[in-house]
Amino acid sequence: MTAEFRQMLLTESPGTEPGTYLAFLRQRINRSWRPSEWDGKLWHFTSDPANPLTAAYPCRAAGCPGLARGNGALCVPCKSAARSSTKSGRSADHGADRTSKAAQRCTITVSGQSCRALSSHHGLCYHHYHAWRKRLTTTGGDYPLEKYQATARGVFPRGQQCAVPGCRTEEWRFEKALCLGHRFQWKRLKSQGITLEQFIAVPRPIGRQWSTTEFSLVDLPPILRHEFLLTLQQRDQEGYRLDPWVLRRCITIALEHGARTTEKLHQIMLASSTDQRLQKGFTNYARMWSARWRYQHTGTDARKDDVWDAAVLMLRAQSGSDTICSKGTLDFRPVRIQWLREAAKEYAAVFELPADRIRDLIRSCSIASDALLRRPYGTTPDRLGRADAKAIFQAYSTLITHDGAPRSERYRYEHFHRFRRLLHEGRELNALQCLAPAFRFLATDTLTSGRKRSTVNKSIPDEVIKVLDENLHLFTVAEDHTYTNGRPAELCNHMHQTIYQLLRDLGRRPSENLGLKRNALQHYDDGRPFIRYDAPKTGDIGLELPIHHSTADIITSWLDRLNAVTDIEPGQLT
Repeated sequence: MTAEFRQMLLTESPGTEPGTYLAFLRQRINRSWRPSEWDGKLWHFTSDPANPLTAAYPCRAAGCPGLARGNGALCVPCKSAARSSTKSGRSADHGADRTSKAAQRCTITVSGQSCRALSSHHGLCYHHYHAWRKRLTTTGGDYPLEKYQATARGVFPRGQQCAVPGCRTEEWRFEKALCLGHRFQWKRLKSQGITLEQFIAVPRPIGRQWSTTEFSLVDLPPILRHEFLLTLQQRDQEGYRLDPWVLRRCITIALEHGARTTEKLHQIMLASSTDQRLQKGFTNYARMWSARWRYQHTGTDARKDDVWDAAVLMLRAQSGSDTICSKGTLDFRPVRIQWLREAAKEYAAVFELPADRIRDLIRSCSIASDALLRRPYGTTPDRLGRADAKAIFQAYSTLITHDGAPRSERYRYEHFHRFRRLLHEGRELNALQCLAPAFRFLATDTLTSGRKRSTVNKSIPDEVIKVLDENLHLFTVAEDHTYTNGRPAELCNHMHQTIYQLLRDLGRRPSENLGLKRNALQHYDDGRPFIRYDAPKTGDIGLELPIHHSTADIITSWLDRLNAVTDIEPGQLT
């Protein structure tokens, strides 16, 4: 898309007044969305494993209240405990450890005094745990936990209450003011210049530990926050599952890079060298819907741009398919003649062409555009004439590849006739109303299609019909052939000859001829004969076909012969 339209998507608010777009987004939000999981006041999401559209499952460890990403999997704390148990050789009763962890204190005791800080990892508080990790590193990993517990120094008192209003959780680390959950939230915002006082001033979830199955949108910029939420609600309507792990990563990247629009966030994702396909898929979906909302709010027609975003416009990927494009652009700028470019865009929009046909249309029109650029009045459609049409025809008939080799007949034919179809089918388009009547192609302006002629479904040549008519008596079967079914061979011969003559004279499908009733031959009031037949392939019943008197005589002769047979279905003509 052009710079003007790209800027509209990258700017936080597409309008001149930011409040109007924010109000537009607020009106679209479903306030009753996922009431058991979404807290609209705090902009906080907590996964409910009972919701089939949420990718969160109960941890398989017995007694563990945590949630895992996959069905039958362990939650993150239990995975960590399992790895530690494997290394130390202890029993992996992860669920019991998980349920009691919140009430545990640090296990370090020095000179009869116990450390009162909250347990963080392996029964140690944050300070003692990192001191042990440091010794593990210096000794090359040969420093058991039991040895550290016996030699540790210093203990810490119970922490103060978290500084976030209403949060009664203990601070995660001595003299750090915040609990562990709120510390994680502020850590991402600190690099963006958010002070602790500013962080505390915003209402936040309290009473729970920060979990990987939860996420919060409260720290995102207002417009990005609303677009993010609307994207989630839109995905729910289309049956997509909500994966908290994926969304947490998207939110983290948006905060770390200061993204203020979904378009900018998607660009950051695409520039990332890490494999984040799920995150990129979500941000691509989000930026598509964000662009649609912005176009709708500003009243801008995305098809007026010279570069179309196939995903934003929800174009079909190809002819004969209902699959909608998820990415890709359609650039009309190679059509350098302005009036022709507008005609191509209007034609593609009015006739709702799929993306693959629009690309072919652009290629075809660019050839005509290049030819008109060399004409004196190529840019003024009301002054074009027959000479300009001949110049375009000459350009198509002499197409060459990049290395100078001539294009195939089929390639030249398709592009030329695609351009002619644009002029013919789009003659009522506004962009072609000023096209001069003298600008036209003649019947002689044609190119060979390059296809081999097929004789399938074609009429029998007259010379063959003449031979068959002269040898009509040879349409016979042997007396002892099983096909006769005990009837005289002369009857079968007459039937074969009648079938051939009806195929020759009526021009109907064989199945339609064989389906003729005995009363198929009828006459108009003036005596002219016609047959009444059914066409099952097209679903037409009771069609009338006027026939020649000689054909009527053939049918009458067969009916006379057939009426003399008593053991044949009375309704059928053959």
